[in-house]
Amino acid sequence: MFERILVPLDGTPDGESILPHLPRLSISKADIFLLHVLPHLHPTDSASMRPLFDLPEYAESYLEKVADGLKDVRPFVFVDSGDPADRILRVAQALEVGLIAMASHARKGIPGLVWGNVARRVVQGSSIPLLLARPDTPVPSRPLRHVLVPLDGSDRSLRILKVVASAATRLKFEVTLLHVRTPESDPMAGMLPDRTWRMRTQECRQRFERAAEPLQDAGLETRVLIVSGDAGKEIPRHAEALKVDLIALATHGRSGLDRMVAGSVAEEVLRKAAVPVLTLRAVGAPEPLASERNGR
Repeated sequence: MFERILVPLDGTPDGESILPHLPRLSISKADIFLLHVLPHLHPTDSASMRPLFDLPEYAESYLEKVADGLKDVRPFVFVDSGDPADRILRVAQALEVGLIAMASHARKGIPGLVWGNVARRVVQGSSIPLLLARPDTPVPSRPLRHVLVPLDGSDRSLRILKVVASAATRLKFEVTLLHVRTPESDPMAGMLPDRTWRMRTQECRQRFERAAEPLQDAGLETRVLIVSGDAGKEIPRHAEALKVDLIALATHGRSGLDRMVAGSVAEEVLRKAAVPVLTLRAVGAPEPLASERNGR
C-alpha cells in the first residue's frame, strides 16, 4: 500500500517536516512523488512581480533539491497549478498512489495560503489514506512499534483496520483499539443500572475483539481498550500514556469528518497529538467484518 506515496510540499520547512516520518513506514524502494502546486496566474501578471514559488522553473528546482536529499526511495517531482487541495487530490488519483503524506497546521506556505486549510480539505476529499503530522511533531527516534486505532463503533470506522493490517506486511507492531464512550455514543448510559452498563461494555469489547482478528492473523499483538470521556481529549491522552508512535483513524462520508471523529474531534487530535495521524475517509456502504462474513 505504501509503495507509491504523494508528498505535497509548499516550499517551506514546515511543509518538509513530514519527510522524516516516512522511513518509519518501511518505504525502502518506494516511489515518492514530490508535488508543488502553483497558484493560478493571470496572463497579464508580470514575471518580475511574482513570488519565486509562482515560477515553475524555481519550483521544479526546489523539488529536485528536496529529492536529492531522500535516501532509499525513487523520487519523482511534479509541478502543477491550480487550487492546491483540488490538484493534490487529482494528482493522487492520476498517479494511483497508496498514501498521501503532508504536514498539517503549518503556519504559512504560499503567500495568502494557510497550509492547514489545504490539509483539512484533502482529508475531507480523499479516499486515499492520508498521513498528517504537525511541523512541531518530534522527529521519530525509533522504528514504529505501537499504533493507536480509535474506533467509534460504526462499521465504517473499522475500515482503517485494513490499512493497519496492510502495513503489517512490512512492519510488526502492537495495536491498541481504543473506544471512547461518550454521551453521544450511548445517550442512555447515565440512566442504565451498573450491571446493564457493564454488559453493554462487554458486548462492545467482544465486537472490537472480533474486528481485531485480521490484525492478529497478520501477526500483530492487539488489545482493546474502552474508556469514557471526551474523545478529543482521551485519544491524545491515551496516545501519550501508551507511548504510541502513530494514531490511525477513519473519517466518515459526508464531510469526511463526522461523529466520533467529527471535524472538531479529529482536528483536536491533530492539534494535540505528539505523533503523526493516519486517516482514511470511509465512503460507501460498509463492508461486513471478516468474522461476520465467516458466520462467527
